Amino acid sequence: MAALLNSKLLPPYMGTKLLKRPRLLDSIAGVKPLKAAFLIAPAGYGKTALLVQLAEAINKPFVWYQLGDADNDPAVFCQYLAAGIQRHLPSFGKIIPQMAAKYYSPTHLRLLSTAFINGLEAWSEGGLIVLDDYHMINEPLVHSFLRELLYYLPAGIHLMVAGRTPPPLPLSQLELRGEACVIGADQLRFTREEIGAWWQETHAEIPVGVLEALEQKTAGWAAALRLAGDMPANITKGLPINTSKIYDYLAVEVLDRQPKATQDFLLATAILEEFTADFCDLLLGRTDCRQIITSLERQQLFLIPLEDGQTYRYHQLFRDFLRNYSGTGRRTLLHRAGVLSAKAGKWENAFAYLSAAEAHEELLAVFKEASQHAFRQGKWQTVARWLESITPAQLAADPWVKLYKATVEVHRGRLSEAEHWLNNAIAVFVAKEETAGLAESRLLQARLARCRGHYAQSLQLLEQATTYMTEQEKADRFDLSMEKAFCLYINGNFKEAEVLLTAALAMAKRNNNRYGMSHLLEALGNVYVSLGKYLPALQAFQKGQEISPERFLPGCYTQDLICLIYHDWGESDQALEYAKRNAAIKENLGLVETLPAAYQQLGNIYADRSEWSLAEHYFQRSIGLIKEHNGEGFHLALSLIFWAECLSLQGRWVEARAKAEEALAAAEQQPGIAWHICRDVAALIFMQTGSTREGKEFLSSAITAYEQLGFQRGLGHAYTFQAWIYFSEENLTKACEYAEKSLAVAAKLNFRQIFLKRYDLLKPILKLGLERGKEVVFVQGILVRLGERALSLLRELAAHADPAVRLRTIAPLAEIGSPAAEELIKNLKGDPDREVSQMADLANRRLQLVITPGTAPGVDTAPLYAVTFGAFRVSCSGTVDSKENWRTMKTRDLLAYFMHYQVPLNKERILEDLWPDSDHEHATISFHTTLHYLRRFLESGGHKDMIVYKGKRYQLKPGGFHTDREQFQDLLTASLRMDTAPDQVVDCLEQAVNLYHGSYLDEMEYPWLLPVRENLKNACITARLRLSRHYMQTRDFTRAITHLRATEALDPFAEEVHSLIMTAYAKLGNRTAVDKQYRNMMSIFKKELDLLPSQTINDLYRTLIK
Repeated sequence: MAALLNSKLLPPYMGTKLLKRPRLLDSIAGVKPLKAAFLIAPAGYGKTALLVQLAEAINKPFVWYQLGDADNDPAVFCQYLAAGIQRHLPSFGKIIPQMAAKYYSPTHLRLLSTAFINGLEAWSEGGLIVLDDYHMINEPLVHSFLRELLYYLPAGIHLMVAGRTPPPLPLSQLELRGEACVIGADQLRFTREEIGAWWQETHAEIPVGVLEALEQKTAGWAAALRLAGDMPANITKGLPINTSKIYDYLAVEVLDRQPKATQDFLLATAILEEFTADFCDLLLGRTDCRQIITSLERQQLFLIPLEDGQTYRYHQLFRDFLRNYSGTGRRTLLHRAGVLSAKAGKWENAFAYLSAAEAHEELLAVFKEASQHAFRQGKWQTVARWLESITPAQLAADPWVKLYKATVEVHRGRLSEAEHWLNNAIAVFVAKEETAGLAESRLLQARLARCRGHYAQSLQLLEQATTYMTEQEKADRFDLSMEKAFCLYINGNFKEAEVLLTAALAMAKRNNNRYGMSHLLEALGNVYVSLGKYLPALQAFQKGQEISPERFLPGCYTQDLICLIYHDWGESDQALEYAKRNAAIKENLGLVETLPAAYQQLGNIYADRSEWSLAEHYFQRSIGLIKEHNGEGFHLALSLIFWAECLSLQGRWVEARAKAEEALAAAEQQPGIAWHICRDVAALIFMQTGSTREGKEFLSSAITAYEQLGFQRGLGHAYTFQAWIYFSEENLTKACEYAEKSLAVAAKLNFRQIFLKRYDLLKPILKLGLERGKEVVFVQGILVRLGERALSLLRELAAHADPAVRLRTIAPLAEIGSPAAEELIKNLKGDPDREVSQMADLANRRLQLVITPGTAPGVDTAPLYAVTFGAFRVSCSGTVDSKENWRTMKTRDLLAYFMHYQVPLNKERILEDLWPDSDHEHATISFHTTLHYLRRFLESGGHKDMIVYKGKRYQLKPGGFHTDREQFQDLLTASLRMDTAPDQVVDCLEQAVNLYHGSYLDEMEYPWLLPVRENLKNACITARLRLSRHYMQTRDFTRAITHLRATEALDPFAEEVHSLIMTAYAKLGNRTAVDKQYRNMMSIFKKELDLLPSQTINDLYRTLIK
C-alpha cells in the first residue's frame, strides 16, 4: 500500500484571527461531551475552525483525518484512520490495514469494525476522532463501517464529523438517544453578538449601526466575516465590503461544483426576493424546479426555508453574488416576475420586481391597485415606501397617486401636507367626474375634519362619500363605519357608535373580512371603555389582536385604552408596562398620528406615581408633536388638562390654573367629550385658585353631560369630586348622595386609582362607604392598597358605635397585617359584640398561623375548603367535587361568588353580577333555583347552615370555609411583616407561589373577576421575583431559574425577567442557555410586538456571552 501523506492526519493551521464559538462549544463539549457531533453546512461556514476549537475544548488526544476522493477506498480509509490512532496508541490495530484489503465486502465488515472497536477499548485515557470533509465520501462500505463504529464506540471516545451534505447515517436515532448532536448552517451562523465580540477582540470596537449592517450583509457566514476581517478600516468606518474575494470563493467552491441545470436555475432565480417551486416553473418555463430546490436544500446551499416550508430565499450575500454573475436577460426576468406576482396578488413582490426592471408604466398600475389593498389592511407604511419609487412626473399627473400620498401624510400626522395633496387630487376627480376617486377623497376629507374637531362637517362628508358608492361597496367598507363611529365617539355619542360598530362587525363576519373584524373590534373596545364595560372591552381587544395578521393593531388606540383600564384599577406597574410598550411600538412604526395619545397615557401614569419630571416630559412630547404636525385638537386639549392636573398634584396651583385655561381654550374648538373632560378636571383647579363658583359650574355641567352620554368613567370622576365639594361645605345630605353615586360607579368599574391618588382629599367618601355598608368590598380593597396610610381611618372606624362598622374594618386590617393593624385586631377580640369578637379572633389566629413555616393556614380549621387558583374545586369534609357533582354550573359559580366577596350581598347585586344578560324576572327565578341547589350541595357535605340570610342579604357563614386565595394573601402579607425572620419570609413566599396553580377562577368569565384575577397574578409575579433575587444572592441559581421560568410564563414581555434568567444561566456557566434565552426573547418581541429588546438587555447579553 502506498505511503501515507502526513498532512492528511494534521489539523490545518487556522491563523491568529480565529472566529471563536463559545456558544457552540458549550452545547457540544460542555460538562459531558457527546458521543458524536456532526457539523453539516455549505462551504465557508467555519466547520473546520469549530472542529479545531472542539478538539482543544474536549482536551483529549485527538486523531485528525482530512478526507478526499481517494479515501472512498475502504482499505485507504482504514489505513489512515488506524495510522492516526496509532500516533496516540502504538499497539492499536497493526493488522487492520491487511484486514481492510482482504475483507473488501459487506460480509466481513463486522470483523473489521470489531477489530477497530476492540482496539479502541485499550485507549484508557480516551480520545477524539475528527473526520473533516466527509461529504467527499460516497462509498457505501465506508458509510456502513462508520455506522457500526458509531453504535459500539467505547466510552471516552468521541467522534466529530464535518461535511457539506448529511451523511447516510442514523443521525436522528443518535439524537433521540442523546448520544449525538447535529449542527447545521443555522446554528453555525455567527450571531450579531458573536460578530461584535470577535471583531472587538481581533480589531477594535465596532459601531452598532456598522455591526448591524455587517450582520445583515454576511448573515453570519464565517467565510465572509473572515474576508471582511482583512479590511478592518473599511468595516469600522461603515464603508462597503470589498466582495471580490468572497465572490471568487463562491464561484470556485460553490457555483462551479453544481451541474449546469442547477447553475442556470441559481443565476435566474437570484432576482427573486423569495420563491416557490411552482413560481419558478412559471417564471422559467420548466418543470424540474422542485427537484433542483430539494437538491439545494439537502446541500444546505445558502437556501433558507421560510415558515410555510414551501417558500425559500437565498442567503443575501450568496444572492448578491449570483446577481453579479447574471447575464443580460435579468431585466426581462424581473419584468416577467413582476407581472406574475401581480396576477397572484403578491403586491410587495410585484412592486419590487417591476421597480427593478424599470417598467414604469406597469409599476404605476400596480402601485394604484396594490395601494388600495394595503390601506384596507392598515399597511400605510408599505404604501409610503412604494411612493419613493414613483417619479415626480407620475405624482404630479395622477390624482390617485396624490390621494395615496395625502393618505400617507395623514397617518404621519402631517395634516397640512395631507390637505395640500388631497385638494389637488379632488380637483382632478371633479373635473373627470370620477366617482370612485371622489368617494375616497370625501372619506379622507372627513378624517381630516374629524382630526381638527369639526365633527359635524366630518359626518356630512362621510354621507357625501356614500353617494358615490353602491350598496355593496357601502356594506364592504368597514373603514366608513369606523370613521363615523370615531366621530360619534369623540363627540360623546357612545351608544350610537356602539350600535354602528356592532352592525359593521356583523357584516365583516359575514364577509369573512379579518382585517375589518380586527379593526372594528378595536374600535368597539374603545367605546366599551367609555361605557364602563371594561371586561367586554378587553375581550374585544384580545379577539381583535388574535385575528389580526399583524397580531397587534397599530392603526388606532388599542394599547392606550388597555393601559388606561389597568391604571384605573390601580395596577400601576402593569399599566406602565403596557404604556411603554405601546409607545415603543408606535415610535418603531412611525405612527405620528397616534403617538400623542400614547405619550399622554405615559404622562398620566407617571403623574400618579409621583414621577413628576417624567410625567411632564411626556405631556410636553404629546403637545409638541400635535402642534408640530397641526394634529388632533382632541388630544391636544386632553394632554393640556392632564398636565394641569399633574401640576396640581404637586401643589403648583398657579401653573396648574394657567395650563387648565390653555386646555379649555383648546377644548372650545372640540365640541365633544374633550370639552366636558376638561371642565371636569379643571373644576378642582379653579376652586383651589379662588374661582369657586366657576369651578362648581364646570363640575355640574360635566355631570349633566356625562349622564346624558352614559360616560361612566367620567361620572366616576365627577361624582367623586362633587361629593368632596359637599363634604367641604358640610352639606351632608348632598355629600352622602353623591358619595354613594361615586362609590356605585367606581365599584362597577373598579376605579380605584382616583381614591389612591387623592386619598387625603377623598377619605370622607371611603369612610361613608364603610359606615353605610356601600360597596364595602371595593372600599376595603382600596384601604388594603393604601396600607399603613389607611390605619388612621380604620382606627377611627374600629371604635365606631355601630358593631357592623367595626366588623367591616377587620378584613382590611388583616390583609394589611402590620403590627399596628394586628394590634387593632387584638383589641377587637374583646369587642362586646359577639360577631365582631369572633371575626377578630379568627383574623388574629390566621395572622399567627401564617408566619409558622410549613403551616397552611385554615385548612384544618374549616371542613369546607376551596381551590380557586385554576379550576374551581371544593372539598367538603374531605370529598373533592368534580363537574358531575354540580347540579348546574351556575351552582358552582354562586358558591365561588360568595367565597369571593365574603360579605353580605343583596339579591339585586347578585342578579347583576351573575345574570347580567337576563331580565329581572327570569334572573330572580334562576337565582332562587340555583340557591336551592347550592344549599343541597352544601348539606350533602354536612354544611346545613352554611348560607346565612340576614337583613335581606346573603353570605356564607363567616369562619365556615377557607380558600387557597386567603392562604396566598395571608402568606404574602406575612412575608412583608417587619418581624418575620428572613428564612420564614422565603418559606412564606414558597408556600404562596406553590398555591398559584393558574389564573384565579380560571373557568369563569365575569367582569367583577378580572381586576382581582390580574391583581393576584401580579402578586404571584412579584413573589416569584422576590424569591428569584433571594436565590441569586445565595447563589442557588437553579432555584432562581425555576421561579423565573414560571414568571416568564405569566409575563413573557418583562425584560427584567429575561435579564435575570440570562444572568442565572451565565452564573452556571451555561452560555448556550444564555444565547437560547436571548434568541427566544427576540423572537417573542418581534413576533408579538414588532419590537427589538432594549439596548440595556442587548449590552447585558454581549457581556454574558463573552
